[in-house]
Amino acid sequence: MIVLGLSATLIATLTLAAISMLLNIEEDRKSMNSRVF
Repeated sequence: MIVLGLSATLIATLTLAAISMLLNIEEDRKSMNSRVF
């Protein structure tokens, strides 16, 4: 049970990190576009 909880926490953390990274990339693209135009 403890192992399942740890793995679930790890997966959730990785998922949140991936989502935040994707959001940051999108924001970077927007700022880059606004700089270019």
